[in-house]
Amino acid sequence: MSDIQEMQDTSNVSDYPSKKLPTMLNVLTILTFIGCGLGAISTFMLPLGCKFIDTIEETGKMKEEELDQLKLICANTTTIMLIAFVGIILCFVGAMLMRKLNKNGLYPLRRWRITSIIKQCHYPRIWLLP
Repeated sequence: MSDIQEMQDTSNVSDYPSKKLPTMLNVLTILTFIGCGLGAISTFMLPLGCKFIDTIEETGKMKEEELDQLKLICANTTTIMLIAFVGIILCFVGAMLMRKLNKNGLYPLRRWRITSIIKQCHYPRIWLLP
Protein backbone atom coordinates (compact mmCIF):
# COMPACT_ATOMS: atom_id res chain seq x y z
CA MET A 1 0.00 0.00 0.00
CA SER A 2 2.86 2.38 0.74
CA ASP A 3 4.22 1.86 -2.81
CA ILE A 4 0.97 3.13 -4.28
CA GLN A 5 1.02 6.21 -2.05
CA GLU A 6 4.62 6.96 -3.07
CA MET A 7 3.70 6.69 -6.74
CA GLN A 8 0.78 9.05 -6.23
CA ASP A 9 2.99 11.53 -4.42
CA THR A 10 5.64 11.52 -7.16
CA SER A 11 3.07 11.88 -9.94
CA ASN A 12 1.55 15.02 -8.45
CA VAL A 13 1.16 17.51 -11.29
CA SER A 14 1.36 20.58 -9.07
CA ASP A 15 5.01 19.79 -8.26
CA TYR A 16 6.11 20.56 -11.82
CA PRO A 17 6.34 24.18 -12.93
CA SER A 18 3.71 25.06 -15.50
CA LYS A 19 4.34 27.30 -18.48
CA LYS A 20 2.29 30.31 -17.48
CA LEU A 21 2.11 33.20 -19.91
CA PRO A 22 3.47 36.44 -18.43
CA THR A 23 0.87 39.16 -17.97
CA MET A 24 2.49 41.72 -20.29
CA LEU A 25 2.94 39.12 -23.01
CA ASN A 26 -0.70 38.14 -22.63
CA VAL A 27 -1.80 41.77 -23.00
CA LEU A 28 0.55 42.26 -25.97
CA THR A 29 -0.78 39.26 -27.85
CA ILE A 30 -4.42 40.17 -27.17
CA LEU A 31 -3.81 43.68 -28.50
CA THR A 32 -2.02 42.17 -31.50
CA PHE A 33 -5.04 39.98 -32.26
CA ILE A 34 -7.32 43.03 -31.99
CA GLY A 35 -5.01 44.98 -34.32
CA CYS A 36 -5.02 42.13 -36.83
CA GLY A 37 -8.80 42.06 -36.80
CA LEU A 38 -9.11 45.82 -37.27
CA GLY A 39 -6.53 45.69 -40.06
CA ALA A 40 -8.45 42.95 -41.83
CA ILE A 41 -11.71 44.89 -41.54
CA SER A 42 -10.14 48.08 -42.89
CA THR A 43 -8.54 46.14 -45.74
CA PHE A 44 -11.91 44.68 -46.70
CA MET A 45 -13.40 48.20 -46.63
CA LEU A 46 -10.87 49.59 -49.14
CA PRO A 47 -12.83 48.60 -52.30
CA LEU A 48 -15.99 50.09 -50.80
CA GLY A 49 -14.26 53.43 -50.34
CA CYS A 50 -13.16 53.41 -53.96
CA LYS A 51 -16.78 53.27 -55.11
CA PHE A 52 -17.38 56.75 -53.70
CA ILE A 53 -14.69 58.58 -55.68
CA ASP A 54 -17.24 60.17 -57.99
CA THR A 55 -19.25 61.66 -55.14
CA ILE A 56 -16.09 62.90 -53.44
CA GLU A 57 -14.99 64.49 -56.70
CA GLU A 58 -18.35 66.21 -57.17
CA THR A 59 -18.35 67.79 -53.72
CA GLY A 60 -15.02 69.51 -54.38
CA LYS A 61 -14.00 69.44 -50.72
CA MET A 62 -10.70 67.68 -51.43
CA LYS A 63 -7.61 69.23 -52.93
CA GLU A 64 -6.51 68.11 -56.37
CA GLU A 65 -3.38 66.40 -54.98
CA GLU A 66 -5.40 64.43 -52.44
CA LEU A 67 -7.86 63.38 -55.12
CA ASP A 68 -5.00 62.18 -57.35
CA GLN A 69 -3.57 60.14 -54.47
CA LEU A 70 -6.98 58.62 -53.82
CA LYS A 71 -7.33 57.66 -57.49
CA LEU A 72 -3.85 56.08 -57.38
CA ILE A 73 -4.83 54.05 -54.33
CA CYS A 74 -8.02 52.88 -56.03
CA ALA A 75 -6.11 51.92 -59.17
CA ASN A 76 -3.80 49.67 -57.11
CA THR A 77 -6.39 48.22 -54.72
CA THR A 78 -5.55 44.56 -55.31
CA THR A 79 -1.83 45.08 -54.72
CA ILE A 80 -2.45 47.09 -51.56
CA MET A 81 -4.90 44.49 -50.27
CA LEU A 82 -2.47 41.65 -50.99
CA ILE A 83 0.38 43.36 -49.15
CA ALA A 84 -1.92 44.22 -46.24
CA PHE A 85 -3.17 40.64 -45.92
CA VAL A 86 0.37 39.25 -45.98
CA GLY A 87 1.31 41.66 -43.19
CA ILE A 88 -1.77 40.75 -41.17
CA ILE A 89 -1.07 37.03 -41.53
CA LEU A 90 2.58 37.47 -40.50
CA CYS A 91 1.51 39.54 -37.50
CA PHE A 92 -1.06 36.92 -36.47
CA VAL A 93 1.42 34.04 -36.82
CA GLY A 94 3.99 35.99 -34.78
CA ALA A 95 1.47 36.55 -32.01
CA MET A 96 0.56 32.86 -32.00
CA LEU A 97 4.23 31.91 -31.71
CA MET A 98 4.65 34.38 -28.85
CA ARG A 99 1.68 32.85 -27.08
CA LYS A 100 3.25 29.41 -27.39
CA LEU A 101 6.46 30.89 -25.89
CA ASN A 102 8.38 29.94 -29.02
CA LYS A 103 11.76 31.70 -28.79
CA ASN A 104 13.55 30.62 -31.95
CA GLY A 105 12.81 33.65 -34.11
CA LEU A 106 15.97 35.67 -33.51
CA TYR A 107 18.63 33.01 -34.07
CA PRO A 108 18.02 32.30 -37.79
CA LEU A 109 18.04 36.05 -38.42
CA ARG A 110 21.40 36.43 -36.68
CA ARG A 111 22.82 33.52 -38.64
CA TRP A 112 21.63 35.07 -41.92
CA ARG A 113 23.15 38.47 -41.09
CA ILE A 114 26.49 36.98 -40.13
CA THR A 115 26.70 34.90 -43.30
CA SER A 116 25.76 37.88 -45.48
CA ILE A 117 28.49 40.00 -43.87
CA ILE A 118 31.03 37.23 -44.40
CA LYS A 119 30.01 36.91 -48.04
CA GLN A 120 30.38 40.65 -48.58
CA CYS A 121 33.83 40.67 -47.00
CA HIS A 122 34.86 37.66 -49.06
CA TYR A 123 33.65 39.21 -52.33
CA PRO A 124 34.43 42.95 -51.96
CA ARG A 125 33.57 43.71 -55.62
CA ILE A 126 29.88 43.40 -54.72
CA TRP A 127 30.07 46.71 -52.84
CA LEU A 128 31.30 48.54 -55.91
CA LEU A 129 28.37 47.59 -58.11
CA PRO A 130 25.72 50.31 -58.64
